[in-house]
Amino acid sequence: DAGNFRGYRGVARNITERRRADAALRASEKRYRELVENARDYIYTVNFDGYYTSLNRAGKEFMGVTDDEVKNAKLADVIAPEYHALMQEKIAEKLAGKVTLYEVEVIRN
Repeated sequence: DAGNFRGYRGVARNITERRRADAALRASEKRYRELVENARDYIYTVNFDGYYTSLNRAGKEFMGVTDDEVKNAKLADVIAPEYHALMQEKIAEKLAGKVTLYEVEVIRN
């Protein structure tokens, strides 16, 4: 009334734990990225269409590709043709939740 304060209605939440969890998640993701990027092994992920969604530094150096070239690269394009059936089998095993270990020959640019 007439510019006088009459009351307040609101909700307050303590978000301290959520902020701690977010900070812990960011730190964990940073450690993971550093581990993958600094590994000497060829580490990659692909989508269901077989296109790379990520490729670490060792993989890019091995293949002789840039970040932009990886965006349009398909896993099947760099795997020697005689290993395509094995790759399909291993991808199916991964999708079924199995741990896979395999070696294939890669065609290098």
